[in-house]
Amino acid sequence: MALNLSIIHQRVESIREGYPEALGPGDVNRLRTRAFTVLVASTVLDVPLQEAFEYLTDGGQDGGIDAIAVGSVRDAEFVVTLIQTKYKQRSDGESAFPASEIPKLRMTVGALFDPGATLELRPELMPRIEEIRSLVRDGYIPSVRIVLANNGKRWGADADQLIASANFPEDQVRWEHVNHDALVAMLRPHALVNDELRLQGDAVVESFDFCRVLVGKVGVTELARLFGTHGDRLLERNVRRYLGLRNNRVNKAIAATLRNRDERDRFYFYNNGVTVTCSKFRHNALQAGNHLVKLEQLQVINGGQTCHTIQRALADLADEDFSRTFVLIRVYELDDDQRDLVHRITYATNSQNPVDLRDLRANDEIQRNLELGLADLGYVYARKRGAGTNGHTITPAQTAEAVLAIWRRKPHLARSGPEALFGQYYSEVFDESLTPRQVVLAVEILRRVRARLRTSDQGLPRFAPYAAHFIAMLIGDSVGDLGIEELEAPFEPLLARAIVQTRMVLLVLGVSEDKASLQRLSATFRRGALLEQLPSTLEEIRAMAASHARKVEEMEVLNHRMQDHLKKHDEGWSSSKADLASFGSQVEELEQMFKRFDTREEKALDLLAEFAALDG
Repeated sequence: MALNLSIIHQRVESIREGYPEALGPGDVNRLRTRAFTVLVASTVLDVPLQEAFEYLTDGGQDGGIDAIAVGSVRDAEFVVTLIQTKYKQRSDGESAFPASEIPKLRMTVGALFDPGATLELRPELMPRIEEIRSLVRDGYIPSVRIVLANNGKRWGADADQLIASANFPEDQVRWEHVNHDALVAMLRPHALVNDELRLQGDAVVESFDFCRVLVGKVGVTELARLFGTHGDRLLERNVRRYLGLRNNRVNKAIAATLRNRDERDRFYFYNNGVTVTCSKFRHNALQAGNHLVKLEQLQVINGGQTCHTIQRALADLADEDFSRTFVLIRVYELDDDQRDLVHRITYATNSQNPVDLRDLRANDEIQRNLELGLADLGYVYARKRGAGTNGHTITPAQTAEAVLAIWRRKPHLARSGPEALFGQYYSEVFDESLTPRQVVLAVEILRRVRARLRTSDQGLPRFAPYAAHFIAMLIGDSVGDLGIEELEAPFEPLLARAIVQTRMVLLVLGVSEDKASLQRLSATFRRGALLEQLPSTLEEIRAMAASHARKVEEMEVLNHRMQDHLKKHDEGWSSSKADLASFGSQVEELEQMFKRFDTREEKALDLLAEFAALDG
């Protein structure tokens, strides 16, 4: 549709004009393509635009990948999303995604997830590749989602043949096409669902002070129909994103039971059931059973995973009999002003499952308070996903990551993923002492560090891509009561100082920033060794520098004595045997000094001088 093409073009232009620093250098066409990639990543991954910028990888030697996103580990598996985009400046929507791009992507995917394979990409990309490969080495199984996006049509049959001939396992590698129509559909807010469910057998209806409740059983075919009709519109209030049939342990078990003819009739007893909220439900209470229940503003708040898996499994088993396969269903009739209750029910019924805890926490009191506090500082706190973002938007995920790294001084844990940040570390991050100003300052520090490390054309240390959270923490240590608006001027010297401090810690730990493998550098920053070493680092660096200075001084004294001896010899003084023996011992002593000479101590002296200059 021409309208959808126009909508996406407007979004692209808005990103291009609104985020010039984040997009980096380039001509107009290149910046538009990069902005389109950001839009695709933000929409497909359901993350704010600011976060989507961090996934950009486009440039020379990128293996055909314009963006990479690595998901959190769940059930010993993790999802990697690879995005390639093609954006035509004046598109009529008729051009297909080019099949010529498939071979390069096939080669990249084939090598990326094999730690032993050689992958020739530009150096700036290797830290992200190493992040993926380190998870593979640790035994985690990757599920690969390849998103090919354009403002045109899907690829043709020739590309399908190239994809099929790659022989990637279908349960591990999924290819998707996204275009302007699909993006608009994902961006468009959906209307609430009104529908009906046919229950089987008896049902129990109870009235409480705050709501009416119905408990019964529903056939799996009825749930498959419901989700086939409405899809993810049913999950607008839900906390679960479908994880894929073969990419999650629970989904596998659900699908296996449905496929087993001897077991499917026991599905009701194996599954936890589905929980639904609605603004009103109606049924014929005079009827003995098998009620037809009409639901208004229907939302599934628990069991979306079950429903999606049922829908797909039954589609694959269209000729099978599921007439005796049922699911427990709970229906809560709640008014709009009972949203807090919806939140508490959602959290209680989902907190033991692999849900996205960011959504569960969105209505917590501290999240609402931060929303108010950040508004006073001129920022939008997007505590709910889909709330819209701009240059002054901060999300709870950004907050949790930055605060844990900087103010809670746990940079090695800050990349733990949303399950950990909004699970085991949530109360530590979002405690009563957290202020809106601290949130803004932490997020701004981490943003600027990442942007500087990503876009710098100056030579940065090899460890820089892994050190963003550690460096941000060190800058946070230095800013003190600095105002948010005052951060700009001293940022560069603070960053330089933090990089020198990081080099000091690595030096004391014996990790060579020049010779250590990327794998070791990555692992060093994932662990807490740097944090443990930091308090005593400066003292140890001074000791190493002092040791080096003493050795240099001793060498200079000995060298002067030897020079004097040679000078006397040149002036015609005769040397006795004792003099010759003394000179020989001095040479031996000098050789021993050279052997004791430690390049690490010399480097410590240089770093100490650099640190003193920055500190002064």
